[in-house]
Amino acid sequence: MRTFILKTTAIILALAGLFSCSKDDSTNDEFNSVPEEVRIDFQKRFPSAKNIEWEIKGTLANFRGIM
Repeated sequence: MRTFILKTTAIILALAGLFSCSKDDSTNDEFNSVPEEVRIDFQKRFPSAKNIEWEIKGTLANFRGIM
């Protein structure tokens, strides 16, 4: 009985770990939610930036990318 409980717990934890790591990156909603004026200004200031990831917190937008 104890072995069954341990195996069941291990399987549940493994499945929970797999599902918590999945993230659908196929959409570009983050980019579309950034105001156009901000994107244009950013592109003017940092024309060589690539692979930009936007993070919006309230009215503050942070970015991470390779320059």
